[in-house]
Amino acid sequence: MLNHDSILYEQPDNINVQLKQHQRAMLHRCLEIEKKSKLGIMRDKPGAGKTYVILSMINELKKKSLHYEKQNEANEQLEDGSHEIKTMKIVNRKEEYNSQDSMNLDKDSFDEHMPIVNMNEDDTWNNLSIEEQELRKNYLSLDKKIQQAKLKQSDVNIIIVPQNLYYQWMMSIETISDSMTYSKFIDYSSIQDLYSYPEHLYGKDIIITTSSYYSTIASILRSLDLRIKRVFIDEIDSISNLITKDINAEFIMLISASFNIKQSGFFTKEINSLSLDEITCVCEPSFIDEFIILDEPISQRFLCSNILVDEILSQVVSEEEMKNINAMEFKLNNKHYEKTVAYDEKELIKIILHENKALIKSSSLKINDLEKNIENLEKLKNNKKNYLLEFQNHYQNLDIIYTFKKNIMNLINQFQSVFDFYLHFKLESGLSDVYELVLEKRRLVCKNLRNHLNNIVEVL
Repeated sequence: MLNHDSILYEQPDNINVQLKQHQRAMLHRCLEIEKKSKLGIMRDKPGAGKTYVILSMINELKKKSLHYEKQNEANEQLEDGSHEIKTMKIVNRKEEYNSQDSMNLDKDSFDEHMPIVNMNEDDTWNNLSIEEQELRKNYLSLDKKIQQAKLKQSDVNIIIVPQNLYYQWMMSIETISDSMTYSKFIDYSSIQDLYSYPEHLYGKDIIITTSSYYSTIASILRSLDLRIKRVFIDEIDSISNLITKDINAEFIMLISASFNIKQSGFFTKEINSLSLDEITCVCEPSFIDEFIILDEPISQRFLCSNILVDEILSQVVSEEEMKNINAMEFKLNNKHYEKTVAYDEKELIKIILHENKALIKSSSLKINDLEKNIENLEKLKNNKKNYLLEFQNHYQNLDIIYTFKKNIMNLINQFQSVFDFYLHFKLESGLSDVYELVLEKRRLVCKNLRNHLNNIVEVL
């Protein structure tokens, strides 16, 4: 690890940033790595100033380069006709490819895909059709551009960055130097121009592009057999899934504060074959901390409008869930969705609607039951007076029955004395023989009367 005892590179005299001691040590280390290896790793922690070190490295190598002198010499040779094409290939089946199509094809596409015939310089130009003459011009023009590009010293530096760091790198380039030039490759039109104008790779000190275009640029360089000087890949561990192929470059630097060999994309296998100590630039944390004095950060906020999120989801999900959605994690915290993860906003809305449809149906059934219960309660409430009146009537009837029962009981008690009188009678003399007969009959009458009274009491 780099520390106070490490060799410090001299402060560059043509940049607008004063490098800290640890950055000068990093700059010296990076330059030494490039001399010894085709691959380097920078993995200092955030805030160490890795961006300025990389740009300072490019600046120093630019000063030592003979790029512009060799480029002028190559141009002069081409203008004098020292580089000539002795044999020319043209399309024979013009019915399949017209001259406009040829504008969109590189030299390898001609050689690989199209039926051809040879045309030497001695052949008569007038023997060619107009379309064939135009095609030959396009081919010569493209071949000349490719040869020009190959003859130039490939000192261009391509910086591959994640989309969210693109503007940060641009601002750093403009800050560190007034003379450092760069191009932005941020759309496919710029990338496609490389086929027809490969010299665009060599007109600037830096080409900055996003990780989305890495594979396309690598394919173009391989297709045109072009080789550049350096490639710097920032935050390699977060974009490793896009770094799937090699790129024609003399030196490649992988940058990440959280570097992980397993997340190095195409270069994982090559790194495993090298000694990490020999290709790694990293400082001791205390060496960095001593010199870190952070400037006030420049903040830019961009509001990304999404009608599905802003107008629909924001109305139905929680604040925490909205944060997840803005981070492209389409998962809801509600227990109903804990096992379901959507791929985008539309699918998430579909899941919510499907679940809510079931909930609405269930809720509707419960609401119907509650409405019926409320209706019954209202009926009971409205009939309260009727129930009270009916109860009072029943109560009065019971009172009447109770009074009647009481009177019957009293009557029974009174009948006892009447029965005694009725059963103890006297007959005139001479009728004693019928006494027992009359007594038996009277007893039977009293018994029947008592039974009737007892039945009445039981009924009450």
